Amino acid sequence: MRSQVLGIGLLVSLFAGSSSGLGAEPGASPNLASAASKAGLAVEELVLCAAIKDRSPAGVADTFPADIYCVYCFTKLAGTRGATAVKHVWYRGGTKTAETGLAVKFLPWRTWSMREMRKEWKGEWRVDVVGPDNVVLASKKFFLK
Repeated sequence: MRSQVLGIGLLVSLFAGSSSGLGAEPGASPNLASAASKAGLAVEELVLCAAIKDRSPAGVADTFPADIYCVYCFTKLAGTRGATAVKHVWYRGGTKTAETGLAVKFLPWRTWSMREMRKEWKGEWRVDVVGPDNVVLASKKFFLK
């Protein structure tokens, strides 16, 4: 019996350790991942895309043409927290351009927001996924060329 408990504890430790960096962009602060796990909410997938089809991202990219109508930010969340909310905060350069609140009914949960684009808005963009405690759970950059 004791060996079964130790085995389960080892599996839990391995699983918890392997998920701590989910959703973190390379070079992102490790504090973001630990903050996410403390909140009981983690970003499992974060992509930018040209469309959403059948509740999944389509046309995933990090660079979009200037004549694209809109860009979508698709987020898959996981964790232990029940119903809650997150925000997608959109930045052009260093300036906040939009903020979209998104309800999370249960976990895992897929959600997305979109931002209409204009040809004159070329340059670097970023979308932050912000948790219910105003903690940035993950960020993703893209370019409008």
